[in-house]
Amino acid sequence: MQVTITSESSIMIKAEVAVPWEKVAATYKTVVKKVGGSAQIPGFRPGKAPAAVIKKKYQPQILSELANKVVPDTMAEWIKEKDVKAVGTPRLSDMDMKEKESFNYTVLLDVAPEIELHDWKGLKAESLDVKVD
Repeated sequence: MQVTITSESSIMIKAEVAVPWEKVAATYKTVVKKVGGSAQIPGFRPGKAPAAVIKKKYQPQILSELANKVVPDTMAEWIKEKDVKAVGTPRLSDMDMKEKESFNYTVLLDVAPEIELHDWKGLKAESLDVKVD
């Protein structure tokens, strides 16, 4: 899996991820079969249309269901691998699939800001004299 991370701001990153086809192929076949099972295509009995016809007619739905299955697993993997301190909900901004090549997606992710602690030893603080009556 190839991941390219760019910083959008101090609290947001943009990650472009390319998942190799070997990791996606089994899930893709399952999704096509699932979509094909309920597809109503003229000239074919329900669930009996060829995969090529289903892929052509229902490409957006197939891509969406594939993303729902592949993105969470692969995102958890690269977040752990790259040690990204993610906060909030990721936003999928773009996805593309090249059959027998790769599944690509772009995600915007909020991250914890880098906090730099300064030397605090030796600082003097004024004490308050408070009297309670």
